[in-house]
Amino acid sequence: MQQSSDAFLNLLADLGAEIGEDLSPDPSGVLTLVLDDESFSLESPEGASFVYLQAAIRRLGPNRAADLETAMRLNLFGHPLSNAWLALDPEGDALRLCCAIPVDGLDTARLSGFLEAFAATINVLRHGDTVPVSGTLDTEIAQHFVRI
Repeated sequence: MQQSSDAFLNLLADLGAEIGEDLSPDPSGVLTLVLDDESFSLESPEGASFVYLQAAIRRLGPNRAADLETAMRLNLFGHPLSNAWLALDPEGDALRLCCAIPVDGLDTARLSGFLEAFAATINVLRHGDTVPVSGTLDTEIAQHFVRI
């Protein structure tokens, strides 16, 4: 399974070369990105066949039950990104957006599209903005994007 980690590192190196940025993960294997003013992290641990993305969305408010109910409703087709879900980070008492992308068949164009879609979803969840109905996502990327 070391091939998956190598493939992920090669993807990051290739994407970094395309955009002129160093996209090397930190010593823990995590890369933190800021895209469209939204910060998130991605990693593909050794032996994993997925790239995992995650971002803090917001802390729970004083009405935890209502916040958690809203998050659970959003998990059921209420946010615009397939293969993504909201989870509770118990250490920070915050909702986190998480996503898993299969490494197999992933290239720089698809990875770039997923990163853009993830950043757009973060924006929707944090700020209530809307995801463009038509836009820059090509049809191959758009098949992983569910618009409600």
